[in-house]
Amino acid sequence: MKPESQYRLPSEPMILTVTPDMAGDWLETRNHPENRKISAHTVERYAKDMAEGRWMTTPEGLIFDTFGLIISGQHRMKAVVVSQKSTDFWIFPDQLREIFGVVDSGLKRQAAQLLHMPPASI
Repeated sequence: MKPESQYRLPSEPMILTVTPDMAGDWLETRNHPENRKISAHTVERYAKDMAEGRWMTTPEGLIFDTFGLIISGQHRMKAVVVSQKSTDFWIFPDQLREIFGVVDSGLKRQAAQLLHMPPASI
């Protein structure tokens, strides 16, 4: 059985500064058992942006279900731990468990889209 988190979730959506201790605690005590395996490459990329001051707070927040389990945001939280930088995130507590299968499942942007280049022709 997992230990209980020492950090309470807010009762409604809000921007919250997530410290490295808080992120580590939440990853240990609130990680959803069906979350994807952590990608070290993704964590490293996010952590580098955080450490170098390039991370931006966006509406793509940390999502917790009605049981307080993380259903989106584990890579971002792990990056807070790795970078040792407290970071502001939107926190969305008490979200329906049923959204677990559909959050963060969209098509990832390609480099050309990020660089505003036309797509390569086949």
